[in-house]
Amino acid sequence: MLKQKKKWEGGEMSLRFKILTEDDIENIHAATLKVLGENGVRFEGKRAKEILAGNGCQVKGNRVIFPADVVEKALRGNPSSFKLHSRDLKETLEIGGGETFVRNGGNYAWLFDYKERSRRKTTSRDLEDAIRLIDGLENLSPVGGFLSPLDIPPRVIWPYTLYALIKNTRKPIFGPGVHHPYEIKSIIEIMLVLAGNRKRLREKPIASFPVSPISPLFFPEDLTETIRICVESGLPIRALPCPISGATAPITLTGTVVQSNAENLATIIYAAFIDKDVPKIYCSRISPMNLRTVRPMWGNPEIGISSACSVQMASFYGLPSDVYGLCTSSNFLDIQSGYERMLNLLLPFIAGADIISCAGGIGDVLMGSFEQLVIDNEIAGIMKRFKKGFSTSNGEIGLDAIMAASEGKTFLTHPHTINRLRTGEIYMPTLSSRDSWEKLADRGFPDIRNSAREKAEEILKTHRIEPLPEAKEKEIKRIIKSYT
Repeated sequence: MLKQKKKWEGGEMSLRFKILTEDDIENIHAATLKVLGENGVRFEGKRAKEILAGNGCQVKGNRVIFPADVVEKALRGNPSSFKLHSRDLKETLEIGGGETFVRNGGNYAWLFDYKERSRRKTTSRDLEDAIRLIDGLENLSPVGGFLSPLDIPPRVIWPYTLYALIKNTRKPIFGPGVHHPYEIKSIIEIMLVLAGNRKRLREKPIASFPVSPISPLFFPEDLTETIRICVESGLPIRALPCPISGATAPITLTGTVVQSNAENLATIIYAAFIDKDVPKIYCSRISPMNLRTVRPMWGNPEIGISSACSVQMASFYGLPSDVYGLCTSSNFLDIQSGYERMLNLLLPFIAGADIISCAGGIGDVLMGSFEQLVIDNEIAGIMKRFKKGFSTSNGEIGLDAIMAASEGKTFLTHPHTINRLRTGEIYMPTLSSRDSWEKLADRGFPDIRNSAREKAEEILKTHRIEPLPEAKEKEIKRIIKSYT
């Protein structure tokens, strides 16, 4: 016989998943402290080494040792959440506030044409269309530079991408990755055009920017200076190590997680020494090595597993997380793409990731697809329903509706039903079919890929973004031209 332990009061239920035990987390943290405190990290640049040495690190040539007490102190007090705003400040996302946001992948040089079943090189027009499409998809935010147009000079690709984002979305922005000081300087100039001054840029950021150390454990001078300039501006920064298991990291998933953790912490600690109050995001872009070709594989289950691990490690350090999930190795919009991206998204989503990336990406994150963006928008909506869960409170159970139905009344017209028809209690897809065989037959049995293409075309035809003020757009163009 079951024993009642306490009075039933009802509560909230939703999916939660932890892949690491507390002991696992402590083991990963201890191994990371050993890497940072005994092996250290290669840091180049006189100013970077002065900052690190001035905060208790031991600098031996280009090798920087992070003592455990320095690590612990540097990780305390960083923002656990922050607000990212749209360009007009009308939309705000609280990153680290408990909600999971799904965003697009980025910087693809190839665009997949579903109608022709072929790929082509991307253009600046493609980039602007992609951003405007994402702006019109309700479950994708923040917005990043989806494509890397090949008709734009390489030296100005990053400021141009930021310009395209500002121009074509009203959502908050996850800006392009920056690697060189001239890139972040051009970006800050553009951001100041919008913000007006540095104080507002810091207080109301509309974009964050990723910086990627070179695995294993290497920060060249261009990168250390880029981090310093970005943090001093007050812009949120994303630590973005990209180790490949077996190639640029240990072949074991655990070893790669430890190395990625060390690279994340080295970035975040260095940024904290510059300004503790600037938001910092812990990211994971771990991928396994293809044992036949040595290339990374982005459709493997290790993507979802490592991302879920990274979510827990970020939480352990009190930092927001940004991980990969909607990934596939398939070059087509097929069943393989569907099951790989859904499974790799599910694990970090229910682990509590703050941001999950790669919507719209196919072909081992080398190619983008407008149709896949639309499909991923639907998948993101499904994931949100999973995470929402349900409540066991009296009002949600609907005891009065059950009792009324037992007396011959219908649930269809009961207030308990009527009041919840539009609350998302039952998920209603906007793309996936729920029609009968007969209705599908009348429509010629449409394929979801065709439906996604039609929806993308409709959004691009009708969705409009309020233009930038003419003076600001002119000034941004001048800045971009000055960096060519």
